[in-house]
Amino acid sequence: MDTINYYPSDTTISGLLFSNYTSEEIRRLSVKELTSSSAIDRLGAPISGGPYDLALGPFDKNDRCFTCGQGFVSCPGHLGHISLVLPVYNPVFFRNLVNVLRGCCLHCHTIQCTNAEKYLFSMQMVYLKHGQTNEIDNIQSIYKTWVLEKKSLDTFYEQINEHMKLNPASSTKIEATTKNLLAIRQQLIKEFEARAFKTKKKFCPNCNAPVRALRADSHSKLFYSQGISNKQIKAYQERMSSVRQFSFDYRQSKKLNDDEDESIINDEEEMLTKMMSSQMYLTPLDVLKHLEKMWSNEKEVLAVYLATLRSPHHSITHVHNNPISLFFFEVLPVLPSKFRPVLSFNDQKFENPKTVRYSSIIQDNQLIKELLLLKDQQTTDTLTPNANRSSSLTNTLRGSTNEEKLNNLWLKMQITVNSIFDSSLDNRSGTRVAKGIRQVIEKKEGLFRMHMMGKRVNYAGRSVISPDPFIAIYEVGIPEIFAKKLTYPELVTPHNVHELRQLILNGPDVHPGANFVELEDGTIRRLLPNNLSQRTAVAKLLLTREKQHGNTTLMSTKKVYRHLRNGDYVLVNRQPTLHRPSIQAHMSRVLPGEKTLRLHYAQCKSYNADFDGDEMNVHLPQNELARAEAAELMITYQHFLVSKDGTPLTGLIQDHVVAGTALTIRDRFFEKTDYQQLVYSAIGSNSRKKINLLPPCIWKPKQLWSGKQIISTVLLYIQPSKEAPLNLDSKSKLSMKSWPSTPNATNIDLMADTDVIIRHGHLLSGLIDKAHCGATLASVVHCYYELYGKRCAADLISAFSKLFTLFLQYYRGFTLGIEDVLLLPPGVSNRRQLINQCRAHAGQKALQKTFSIPENSDQQVLDNEFAKAFCSKVFDERTSKEMDLNYKTSIDEYQNQIIKKCMSNLFKQFPDNNLQFLIQSGAKGSSVNAIQMSCLLGQQELEGKRPPMMPSGRTLPSFRPYECSPRSGGFVDGSFLSGIRPQEYFFHCMAGREGLIDTAVKTARIGYLQRCLMKHLEGLVVNYDLTVRDSDGSVVQFQYGEDGLAVEKCTYLKEAYYPFLIANQSTILRENEYSRIVDMCGSTKEKPILKTLKKIRAWRKKTRDLADDDNNLNDSTRLKISDETKIRMTPFINYSRFFDLHTLTNSLKSKDINEARSIMVQTWRNLSDDKRQQYNHGVVKFYSPVTQNYLPASNLGAITERLDDLIRSYINTQGKLDRTNMDKRLFEKMVHFKSLKSCIDPGESVGILAAQSIGEPSTQMTLN
Repeated sequence: MDTINYYPSDTTISGLLFSNYTSEEIRRLSVKELTSSSAIDRLGAPISGGPYDLALGPFDKNDRCFTCGQGFVSCPGHLGHISLVLPVYNPVFFRNLVNVLRGCCLHCHTIQCTNAEKYLFSMQMVYLKHGQTNEIDNIQSIYKTWVLEKKSLDTFYEQINEHMKLNPASSTKIEATTKNLLAIRQQLIKEFEARAFKTKKKFCPNCNAPVRALRADSHSKLFYSQGISNKQIKAYQERMSSVRQFSFDYRQSKKLNDDEDESIINDEEEMLTKMMSSQMYLTPLDVLKHLEKMWSNEKEVLAVYLATLRSPHHSITHVHNNPISLFFFEVLPVLPSKFRPVLSFNDQKFENPKTVRYSSIIQDNQLIKELLLLKDQQTTDTLTPNANRSSSLTNTLRGSTNEEKLNNLWLKMQITVNSIFDSSLDNRSGTRVAKGIRQVIEKKEGLFRMHMMGKRVNYAGRSVISPDPFIAIYEVGIPEIFAKKLTYPELVTPHNVHELRQLILNGPDVHPGANFVELEDGTIRRLLPNNLSQRTAVAKLLLTREKQHGNTTLMSTKKVYRHLRNGDYVLVNRQPTLHRPSIQAHMSRVLPGEKTLRLHYAQCKSYNADFDGDEMNVHLPQNELARAEAAELMITYQHFLVSKDGTPLTGLIQDHVVAGTALTIRDRFFEKTDYQQLVYSAIGSNSRKKINLLPPCIWKPKQLWSGKQIISTVLLYIQPSKEAPLNLDSKSKLSMKSWPSTPNATNIDLMADTDVIIRHGHLLSGLIDKAHCGATLASVVHCYYELYGKRCAADLISAFSKLFTLFLQYYRGFTLGIEDVLLLPPGVSNRRQLINQCRAHAGQKALQKTFSIPENSDQQVLDNEFAKAFCSKVFDERTSKEMDLNYKTSIDEYQNQIIKKCMSNLFKQFPDNNLQFLIQSGAKGSSVNAIQMSCLLGQQELEGKRPPMMPSGRTLPSFRPYECSPRSGGFVDGSFLSGIRPQEYFFHCMAGREGLIDTAVKTARIGYLQRCLMKHLEGLVVNYDLTVRDSDGSVVQFQYGEDGLAVEKCTYLKEAYYPFLIANQSTILRENEYSRIVDMCGSTKEKPILKTLKKIRAWRKKTRDLADDDNNLNDSTRLKISDETKIRMTPFINYSRFFDLHTLTNSLKSKDINEARSIMVQTWRNLSDDKRQQYNHGVVKFYSPVTQNYLPASNLGAITERLDDLIRSYINTQGKLDRTNMDKRLFEKMVHFKSLKSCIDPGESVGILAAQSIGEPSTQMTLN
């Protein structure tokens, strides 16, 4: 066995090469050839030379490897091999083999395409190898022009060679392998395959031999198609006779004597003609001989077409003598014994299914050897002593002759070899096939995805989640039993030794305590719970260095594995992990007596979690680097906004939204003790600074504070001390339509509770409902996130959560009752009257409109006409859709009136109606839910249609045939309050069941879609120059998003939010931060940037005005325009206006229009410089965007033209800036500063984010 030569330590890896082992390489890697088909003897011991030979590795725990001498655990295993008498196909490359055979001629052993196409393909691949993609198109255009001009082949060679002299391929030897170049390579190979292998030809273009179709069967057999007609054979023989005559004349003229070669040619032609008259089976040996001849003829093209055929740079053998052999196995490698361990049952040992395959191959190989030997004996009439034994062994084989037996045995061995690599290729019926190598590796249960990419980890826990509104949104409640098991290795230093000693004394059973101590040499010492003296001794020796063999160990400190405690960062995850916020970092809070993980309500949307039994995982990071990443990158408030569209993910839900709306509603007042209690419940328990209380809003007859003042107190406390308070003008979720209307009232929308107005941190008007405490864009919480940072927004939500919870607990409960859905008597009577009208007239109107029936027709006439139309051929899908539409239109008129009458006659009106309060505040549900409870359920649909009719004319057996009433078509006029009939309940269940089926079917498809997107886009990353590049450095986007702005950072750069920026300008333009940014960017760069922006604006305005007039010019006038007009044109665009493309395509006939365009491009390139000059009129140089020359992330004012247009539009709109105290230049600075801070962070994995942004909403859409 060869020894391994290790490289020197200063050696660097320059590349990685994948290639196939040749037969010689397999023999050199193998430690032993296997010749015995028996693996185990009767005593259960391995047989020498069998599949469990000890040279391949230990057979049992007590054995030693004969090769390396290691035991069962330590031996890595060693390859063996089986030398096959006859070659078999390599199943990995079988499809490539079939593809090659279909494109080559069996007679002349060449590829079935012209020499020009082969040469073009070879030269294109030469240019591609060095990354010169532009030259590929150039020589492609030369080829197309040569085809149209129909010149000789020598002319084409001369044109290509001349072009390559003028534009030589790069001299570098490094092959360019970027993703873009690989895509071009695949495209070139695909085009070559279409020309050479997939185009159906009757005769070979090289030797004119008839072409036969190749058929592959089960990755094991190859057949040529049924015989060719006698007429074609005769025509071929005539052509070949002329070829032979020419060859004879040539030999006579040269006085050559090769009669023997001539006889061989005649024999081959007779044999080929005979074979063409019937279906022909190709053995692997025939294919091997054919490919060897083909390789000698088409070596250059095949080496380019199949990269695997090229000689590797580094290999055990120096050169591939016969690269075609990779399509075949002449020597089969055998896996080491440890990868196919023996099976034991009832003290008996059985061979592994993989071993059974190897035994079968060895046995078949021996029988094939004996059959070949028997065949030779019959040919030579020379019998050997063991001839009778050979005959008896082969008598049991299937087949009447030795030839048939040999082919059947050969095919059986081929199928067994296939099943070793891919068990799905074993098509033998009734056989239970074990997993092949492919099955072990592929799919979710394979080696990579199951055991390498996704593994279980230590220091993790899993439990059911429960809600807890009293912890912060960035915290997670950990049961104490979890905290005692999850440990963190804390390094012992003089600064923390006293704390760690106390933890050791507490031991593993008392929290906070410690479970282990790691000594300097890595030894782990367990702390015993019932041995205080042992723990005391360990605690005293924490700073004492352990001695080992008289020398101090390399490690200079011990580690104490302490319990998880409050403030430790843990990673929290819920499956399915559909997007990045599905795994976040939380600060732990240990909760004694609890058994479940506690999660805040606000985080439900991020994890898509609810509390109906969901389970989640926690993991405690084990070093300082991981803790730092968790604290800075993965903490929950870093993911307040989702990267999909920049909308908030974190927000309060349901009960908290109701409480917030009820707390801030007008006329909600509190006494001093209640005011202070509510404020303290929100912020007092975690107070870091003085709480400034507000004066009462009502002094007489007693002091009262409003709910809005409580919110104001919280807002002023949460904001940073040195920052300016918040100013905001916004809208609440509740609209003015929700409130009871006041007759003869004017200007009711002024200072109403629907307008949220905050001045200097004081909530003056409006409600804190779903629009401001929920996960909503431009809410109060989002404004705090934008102005004061992520932690302030998290603290604000946490404070709101505690405040609203206490308010519901002690000041205003919330519940629903039957009174919230009851109707007043007028509403009941109006509803009943409209339902009766709908039942009587809606169906009639729909049928009259659909089938053009007179309006005064009675019910019998309608039923007859409907039945007649339904049974006729005229009633097709189009008529059915028209009838459904007319039914829906007719029903909608009555349904809208019912809803209007009922909702205005509810027993309780908003805000006293708790159901309406729940819906209108955005806490839960929609108006549809209230309508179904109080009014009616409405039309039930299946796949967007009304329930279909049976052939009997009924939708359900309880209805009359061809009944036209809306009820028979799925219209439910009953409500949940009034009750619904059995038929209506059946229709309602049908619609619900459809949604369940859609959910079950679509979820799997969407999951696979997201996986495909993730695997394709996972390499896309933003670089420091703001380009988006693939893992190999290929540029996918020259600037991320074409503006370099992060989606989640640029929300407030939209024109609608400019008033908010102006109102909070002092907070946005902090003096220290702004001056620091200006110094970093360079104050001298801003002036040229602004100057360039001004030039671009002027140029765009001028070209925009002239572009409107350009449509009125004819072609001759357009060429005469002088350069001063600055019309946006290029010379090639001017040339294309006069190029008669339609005439060219008419002459091409069946050619593609794209091919004609490429010809037009080539003719333009062939024009002389003088002729090109006449097309230069009207051409002007474009201004490059500012962001092309100035990086937006490091240059203040480097913005896109679109953002500049928004700034100009806002400044130029009359009165917008005049109503503020802000200067135009200051406004520009503020937006420029905001744009620079909104740039994407380099290193962001935008490909993964894009895939998740598509997959996550799609999955949730199916689930919800």
